[in-house]
Amino acid sequence: MTRRSLLMILPAILMTLSVYAGDPLTKRELPNGLTKNATLRLADRYYAESTFYTAAENYKLYLTKKPDDRYARYWLAMALYQARDYKGAEEAFEAFYAIKPSGKKKETAETFAKQDKEFFKLGHLYYGMALHRNGKYDEAQAELHKFRNTYYTTDPAEEAALIRLAKLETEGCDTARAAIKAKIKIKRLGEGINNPYTQAAPFLIDADHLMYTSLDQKDLVTYDDIKNKKYTSIYISKREGKDWPKGAPQPATLNEPKYFTGNGTYNEDRSRFYFTKCLEMDDDRSLCNIFVSEVKNGKMGEAKRLPEGINFESKYTTTQPCVRRINEFREAVYYATDREGGKGGLDIWYTVRKSSGEFIAPQPVKGKINTVGDEVTPFFDDSTQTLYFSSDGLPGFGGFDVFSAKVKEDDDNSYEDPVNMGKPLNTGADELYYTRAKDETYGFLTSNREGSVPLAGISTASDDIYYWENLHYAVEGDVTKKNDPLANMTGARFNLYVIKDNGKKELVSIDSTGKNGSYFFNLSPDKDYEVEVEKPGFLPTTTALTTKGLDDEDTLSKKLQVAKDAFIVYGKIYEDDSARMPAIMNAALLIYELRDGRELLFRELSARDSMYYTVLPTEKDFKILARKEGFFAGNTRLSTRGLAPNIDSLRADIKLKRVIVNKEYKLSNILYEFDKAALTEGSKKVLDTLYDIMRENPTFEIELASHTDGKGSDPYNLRLSQARAQSCVDYLIKKGIDRHRMNPIGYGMRRPIAPNKNEDGSDNPDGRALNRRTEFKIVKL
Repeated sequence: MTRRSLLMILPAILMTLSVYAGDPLTKRELPNGLTKNATLRLADRYYAESTFYTAAENYKLYLTKKPDDRYARYWLAMALYQARDYKGAEEAFEAFYAIKPSGKKKETAETFAKQDKEFFKLGHLYYGMALHRNGKYDEAQAELHKFRNTYYTTDPAEEAALIRLAKLETEGCDTARAAIKAKIKIKRLGEGINNPYTQAAPFLIDADHLMYTSLDQKDLVTYDDIKNKKYTSIYISKREGKDWPKGAPQPATLNEPKYFTGNGTYNEDRSRFYFTKCLEMDDDRSLCNIFVSEVKNGKMGEAKRLPEGINFESKYTTTQPCVRRINEFREAVYYATDREGGKGGLDIWYTVRKSSGEFIAPQPVKGKINTVGDEVTPFFDDSTQTLYFSSDGLPGFGGFDVFSAKVKEDDDNSYEDPVNMGKPLNTGADELYYTRAKDETYGFLTSNREGSVPLAGISTASDDIYYWENLHYAVEGDVTKKNDPLANMTGARFNLYVIKDNGKKELVSIDSTGKNGSYFFNLSPDKDYEVEVEKPGFLPTTTALTTKGLDDEDTLSKKLQVAKDAFIVYGKIYEDDSARMPAIMNAALLIYELRDGRELLFRELSARDSMYYTVLPTEKDFKILARKEGFFAGNTRLSTRGLAPNIDSLRADIKLKRVIVNKEYKLSNILYEFDKAALTEGSKKVLDTLYDIMRENPTFEIELASHTDGKGSDPYNLRLSQARAQSCVDYLIKKGIDRHRMNPIGYGMRRPIAPNKNEDGSDNPDGRALNRRTEFKIVKL
């Protein structure tokens, strides 16, 4: 697997080497002034020195003279792949495998097969990798299958590593085919920031300031420039409208001469700034260490190297820090390192800074994040508890892809399985340094995808900073009054809620601009939402919507309809006197909601003079009870259901009947079985009226009297009437009336109200029927 040593900060700087006229090879067959064989040897030298673009140019020159030279074709393809010219590499491999034996002594099928096995044995692997990066997954898998079936070496470790790489590339093709399409759009930042060399490590300080790492170089670096080596530095760009102009280099406290400086990041409260300084070692490795600077009043203090064990003086590199907030006293620093104890290559490790400033011993992140490949450029999103990183050791689109891994709910230090972020974020190029803004709607990354600033004609040779943002979704609509669509709805407030995975709602936006019942909200992709409308006097109404399943940008339309949430209810309290209807002043009122056969106290209030006013909710049934000393309580029933749309108020007057103390009030149709005291069912229904009176007038005390006709003896009728009066009281007690408020008395036949006999001495059944009566009188208010 190819490794990019400049991943510590930036990809390798391509350079050309000057050839002087004094070169001892004086036969000038080619435009470079050299023979074809000297050009081939020079190309090999450049390749060995990892100067891949210049090597490719010399192989091309050589092939103008010997177009069917398999050696030059093969190494041209390899050089173009290493120079990240994947389209050119694909074409060069295709041309290599198109060369067929000519039948000459040195160009037989057996000779070609032997050369393929001994000298060109990585061809199918790299051809497959180039096809993979170019999105030709079927062709790529065919080449990778050929490699796995034909590759042979006497080194078992080498064979296992390369077969594993081929398997990973094959799985990557499957992953790319099935990958989700992320609902984002991506745009390269302008050439104020980007140039033909690599820009990296974008970090959004705030909405208007972007920090990044760059080599301030626009022209191709040549061999002569090595004497005056240029170093990467940290820059900050201040946004101008929608554009990000070239940033200003930071002071020497950060960009120290003779160091490659980059990968700057702040902790959450901007009190500490972490960054990387690197040296180029004699063995062409980049050795990086992480530094931290305390920030006070916006000014950075002296940069201090993180302790040994996190950093290393020579053997291992430590780079690309990012910070996770644990609490107000502790923060975790994630970074990439090739130290021992990892899975292989660069792995992601972390350390924790305690409130004392001490860093605990580092350890690799838990889960399936690290692989035998490289895992680099971590970024932690505190709001979603998600780690983002790039890897070339997990199946993907080829090269480095961006992955996400959420913190496990049951283990704050471990991660769920990583998920490929899909297209168009990931491509066959390298995607690195992915970041997100706090509102999660946009961010930045580094990529060498098609569309980057070309380097020496190669469109995928250098990394540029790209801006990504969510596809734009929105919802608009209005609200109308139920059954009255022309009603003025100015003053309505609209609330936008996002529905979390756990089903909980979170308010994310409010539109209360005062327009006549209309609203507009921006939405994020792949989210469930709810729009709620509130307006005084109306019931809140909600409507659900989602951006899940929407592939293209869209503005949804959702209309809402509201119904009155309450009506004004008013009325007059007056005496039940049909002639005059005199007002009753300052009565007390109890309002009951009638629900499921029960009376539930809803509100208590006092009438203002003889009038009362209240507000009652819609779609309910009510009973309003009025009380005034000296009167029987009166009530009225009303409903707020199904009212016409133009109705905003209801009138409900209440009549009260004056109480006359000790006046006898007859309870009609209180009947008993002959010669018995037991109540009939019909009698119980009549007594329920008295029960209502006693319940609605809780201060009343009554005498309940039972009378008989003149048949039978006086003692007998006294006993029978007393028993009948008691049965009435017992019934009321069972229904909940206090026994002390009722006095049962049986008067027998002593208080007739009609004659039991006619004047001629004959029986008077009508008179006797009137005498068999039950009455009550109020003895105390």
